[in-house]
Amino acid sequence: MQDEDLAALHRIFGDEETMQYYPAAFDAEKTGSWIEWNKKLYREHGLGLFAVEYNGTVIGDCGLVPQTVDGRDEIELGYHIRKTYWKQGFAREAASFWLNHAAENGVSRVISIIDPQNVPSRKTAAAAGMTLEKRSVVFGREKVIYSKCFT
Repeated sequence: MQDEDLAALHRIFGDEETMQYYPAAFDAEKTGSWIEWNKKLYREHGLGLFAVEYNGTVIGDCGLVPQTVDGRDEIELGYHIRKTYWKQGFAREAASFWLNHAAENGVSRVISIIDPQNVPSRKTAAAAGMTLEKRSVVFGREKVIYSKCFT
């Protein structure tokens, strides 16, 4: 992600339908903070969410981020795709890429933290090879945790 991706990413994060499983859609400032958070993750951890492009247009983000779930440090696979590109396989393709990247770089386990009602995201996680592991309270809300282990 780069600063110049702000407008394209805000079309995703500012959309009420896309962000229905978050506390609220982002305003432009929060979208800018999202970009800065990811740039910090790149510098400090060598990972983060990266822009997903199609035909030179940013249509989403996907990648790996550090999280803590039930007191355990985890690596989470996250993804967001602009709704005009939903149901075209972009999220599954990006998720599969990052799961392969994790496996090739010595990560032993990856999770996804998903709202239980977010059926499309749950389907994406399953299509990328993750399995439902458990329910947990994360970010103050009940979530389902999908996981994939690499051994």
